[in-house]
Amino acid sequence: MFIFPSSSLLTAEFDKIKELITEYCSAVPGKKLAMQLSPSAEFSVAETALKQTASFKSIMDAAAGFPSLVYKDVSKELAVLRVDNSVLQGYQLADVLLNTITTKDVFRFFEFRKEQYPELESIITDVEFEKAIIEIIVEVIDDNGVIKSTASVELARIRKSISKQRIEADRIYLSVINRYRKEGWLTDVAESYRSGRRVLSVNAEQKRALKGIVHDVSATAKTAFIEPEEVIGINNIIAELTEEEKKEIQIILKETTAKLRRYHGLLESYLYILAAFDFIRAKAILASHTNSHFPHFVYKPFIQLKNARHPLLFFT
Repeated sequence: MFIFPSSSLLTAEFDKIKELITEYCSAVPGKKLAMQLSPSAEFSVAETALKQTASFKSIMDAAAGFPSLVYKDVSKELAVLRVDNSVLQGYQLADVLLNTITTKDVFRFFEFRKEQYPELESIITDVEFEKAIIEIIVEVIDDNGVIKSTASVELARIRKSISKQRIEADRIYLSVINRYRKEGWLTDVAESYRSGRRVLSVNAEQKRALKGIVHDVSATAKTAFIEPEEVIGINNIIAELTEEEKKEIQIILKETTAKLRRYHGLLESYLYILAAFDFIRAKAILASHTNSHFPHFVYKPFIQLKNARHPLLFFT
């Protein structure tokens, strides 16, 4: 921004305006655009930016149902996609999915309002929406970013086996717990986990008399955490199946990431689109809060202010 003199209060006050705009942005990408805001000497650039803000303000005033613009900063995920053989985790796929669905909602908004908001619609004009991105992701993860059992035949088999073995383990544990409790060996909190293994909490003086693996002892040395001999075998099977599950999930995630890699450029465009609308909406909110209106533009050096107010005065 070129202001003379450079020490003018306008510089600091303009930065304060940008800070106000960032507060109304939903996510980091929109905030970044807000902080990059600077005055333009190009008539068309300034006019378009103001028309975009005015259009969004009219959408808000009319309650026209613009999408909520809930989205995530997926810059890291996009960086991962640039690397061959890289893998996006389930929660990362969930963020990419959220952005893609929100982008779809934005496209749908303008689909039913062709040429009604040309300055805003121009943001998406040269970008296509690809529904295959959503299809690829929802095939493997649920709403919480957890890999679905249906993501592969092998994963379904493994999880079915784990479920079967855990049911059998529960039956054995219940039998052991009942026997230990009858003998008075258990503490008040019968079960817990140590090093990923399911253990029973027993009085320490009994640990040598009981068959099994001692995984830990309490700080007071009064409680021992024992994996009973009866369940060691089935716990080993469950541990092995769990490792197989992890490996299969990584295979699924790697394949899914590879499918998404071809849409890397589109996903970058989607993030920019969401950030741009986030930024414009923030300006429109600020305009509403300061009772601001679109100025009359003329293509010559001329300025006339009527009932003008400094926007920062609304926040003092």
